[in-house]
Amino acid sequence: QLEKKYNHKSVCKIYKNLNEANHYKKLCGGEINPISDDLFLLVRTTKKLVRETFKPVKDVMYDLVSVKMFNSCNKCLSVGLHPVAIKTDCVIVRDKVDKIKPYFDFNKDIGGVKLEEKTKVMGQCFIPLENEVVEPKTININEIDIVNEWNTEEITNVFDKYDGTLVNVLLPGSGKSYS
Repeated sequence: QLEKKYNHKSVCKIYKNLNEANHYKKLCGGEINPISDDLFLLVRTTKKLVRETFKPVKDVMYDLVSVKMFNSCNKCLSVGLHPVAIKTDCVIVRDKVDKIKPYFDFNKDIGGVKLEEKTKVMGQCFIPLENEVVEPKTININEIDIVNEWNTEEITNVFDKYDGTLVNVLLPGSGKSYS
């Protein structure tokens, strides 16, 4: 799976009496599930957040395909064709094949432009709306000098006084992660 956000792991052990299962539950944690009168299943599950995944790569690929579809649609409009829909990786055009062929280099290569005839558009037509222009808020930046960086009371007072504090330091190892 390319989009894993968590790693899951479960370990199950079977014990013949409840006392032994409780002993290992105290040591390792987990949950005891009775199977029968003399069998007990100790299940320990862990779930950790995966910090490095392929998800950003997938997002970049989808963004590149979206840009390619946008450019293809604009090309259709600039040469007088009539696009009616954009799907994940195709632009559906209302015009006849002989009118489309001069403007695109069709081939069967991977990533190339392919021509499919008699494709039907399903669903309803969406009409674009104009958005209102929203003026961004002005942000006031206050630079606060810390006299003694080891004085946690001074730093706590700064954080309490100013909401949304960004810690910026000049040298690595200055404790940004712990602030």
